[in-house]
Amino acid sequence: MRPEKLIMCAFGPYAGKVEVPFEDFGDHGIYLITGDTGAGKTTIFDAIVFALYGEASGDFRKAHMLRSDFAAPEEKTYVELTFSNRGNTYTVMRNPEYLRPKTRGEGMTKESADGSLTYPDGRVVTGSRQTTKAVEELLGLDRNQFVQIAMIAQGDFLKLLLAGTEERGRIFRKIFDTENYLGFQKELKRRFLETRKVYEELKKSIAQYVEGILLPETDGTDNEEYENREKLPENLLGENAVYHLPELTEKLENLIREQENLEKSEDEQLKELDQALLDLQEELGKQSLMQKTKEEIERKQELLTKIAAETEIWKARHEDALQKQPRAEKATALLAVLEQQMSRYELREELEKKIAALQAQEQDAEKKALDIQEKLTAVLETLEKETKRRKEIGEPQQSLLILEAEELEWRRQQDKFSQLEKTLKELKRQNQQVADDEQIFLQALERSTQLGKTYVDLEALFLSGQAGILAATLENGKPCPVCGSPEHPNPAIREHHVPSEAELKQAAEKKEKALACTAEASAALGRSRGRLEQEQEAFANWCSGENITVEQAEDYLETGRKQAAYQKKQLQEKRREFSALKKEKDELEHRQPLLEQKIRELRQEGEDCAHGRITCHTRRKALVLQKKEVEAELTYDTRDEAVKAQRSCQKEKESIIREIDETRGKMEDCRRQKTAVEKTLEALKSQTEEIKEQDSVILQGQKERLSRQRAVC
Repeated sequence: MRPEKLIMCAFGPYAGKVEVPFEDFGDHGIYLITGDTGAGKTTIFDAIVFALYGEASGDFRKAHMLRSDFAAPEEKTYVELTFSNRGNTYTVMRNPEYLRPKTRGEGMTKESADGSLTYPDGRVVTGSRQTTKAVEELLGLDRNQFVQIAMIAQGDFLKLLLAGTEERGRIFRKIFDTENYLGFQKELKRRFLETRKVYEELKKSIAQYVEGILLPETDGTDNEEYENREKLPENLLGENAVYHLPELTEKLENLIREQENLEKSEDEQLKELDQALLDLQEELGKQSLMQKTKEEIERKQELLTKIAAETEIWKARHEDALQKQPRAEKATALLAVLEQQMSRYELREELEKKIAALQAQEQDAEKKALDIQEKLTAVLETLEKETKRRKEIGEPQQSLLILEAEELEWRRQQDKFSQLEKTLKELKRQNQQVADDEQIFLQALERSTQLGKTYVDLEALFLSGQAGILAATLENGKPCPVCGSPEHPNPAIREHHVPSEAELKQAAEKKEKALACTAEASAALGRSRGRLEQEQEAFANWCSGENITVEQAEDYLETGRKQAAYQKKQLQEKRREFSALKKEKDELEHRQPLLEQKIRELRQEGEDCAHGRITCHTRRKALVLQKKEVEAELTYDTRDEAVKAQRSCQKEKESIIREIDETRGKMEDCRRQKTAVEKTLEALKSQTEEIKEQDSVILQGQKERLSRQRAVC
């Protein structure tokens, strides 16, 4: 395909009509299209591809985007391409779908996509899809194949520059259509793996066959050839045989030749008998063939008679079929008319859909207008109620400020009662501490007194015990070591248990320790009493400042607690009330501008809805008129009737043509059969002339006699 001339009107960046005379560039196969970025170079490629296939050359621009933004509203958008293909010149014209001014009335209407292809003989194909189909059949390429072979879209280079290695490889395969080579590479790898598998299997098979090699055995006679025959080496056997195939083959060939020499003499003896048998068998075959040939000649002659009768029958049928040819030509003409009208039926169906859609839009607009009015009324009522409520609420912020002052006073009273409660608790604690210290002191005093008495008793026992011990040593006539008297009229009696000096010392230590504890407890009691007196004095001064007695303090605290709890509850209720009012007023003040904005939006929506309804009504009337104009051009009332008539014409045409072709074919078949049978009959007769007729019974007896001789050998 070679472009001759390209005309673009209101297409891409070209606002007006632009012609590109490719025929002026000569008959060379390469053209240079150059210019600044945005000059419209890619648009030329888009125009060529769009003219041929109804789409742009790249994937970024769609057909409905091709109309120039700079074109005047009344300017038509189309592309016309004249090109040559195989020595013939064709012209293809297309326009994309775009909006244009109405021919009647005001407003815009949509120009549907359309196309046509003019052949060298003046024949014209119309319709966008029909034109694309005709171009594909003419060039033998679809749009994707054409852009891969004739040009590479600019967007594909952008994807190529930004892609990674793997993605770039896929783009190259897509651009240059090399997916087959990738498949070839995979197939080559698959075959390699299969071949290697076959090789391994053959290797195993060879080893298996080598293991199965058996040397011929001797016939029990002394034969030097068997005795001198070489033995096969071990390295030629088993799995290693595949690596020594030439040597193994040579060894086996030597053995085979030796075996063949031994069998050759036997074979020569049999050959003579076999040849004689073959000669007799051949002669018997010729006699049998001659008989069958005669029978076949009779059948072929009968077949010729039958073929002649069938030929006459099909000749008559063919002449009857030729009488129907004018009806087929009439059906062909009607099909052409219906084919041209099909696009008008499609246009009418499209107009009916648009009219129904506009009518539905008009009804939706009316319903939407009622909904908008209901919403507007509801919002206005809400705004009025909230404005009234905002006035009823007043200024809750001032009430909250007053409440904060009351809460501050309540917290001050609460702190005072908390301090009083803390002071009373401390007084009770100090009283308890004094009582505890007094108890500790009394217990220490009692213990120290008891231990003192115990020590005195032990000391007396110790001293009296010492006298008894001394008296036990006195003798009459010897002087007493204490008084010196030689006489001892009434010596002291020794106690049964006399404490030792260590026991007396231990009792003394316990007594001293108890006295120390008593002194420490006494000092602690004095300190506790001192602190209690200080706390009582400070509390008495506080009560005097509050004009209450010390005895009234707890009652005063209980009364204060109750009053504080009641005040707290009242303050909390007020705060909740004032906070709720403030929150409600804040929400109302926040909602007021939103409601006002909603009112403006609903009023604007109502106006837009009314305008849209009027626009839909106007457009629907225009489409109804256009539909009537289209219906006036149609042969049938509905597209189904037209399609039914088209199918009927097509069926009748095909039936007549099929009948003519079938009868003609049958005649040709009969002619070919007759020629073939005549040639076969001639050949059969020639065969009977070449064979000499003999007695088959005699030949069969000779064959049996030779067969018995061969069996003996």
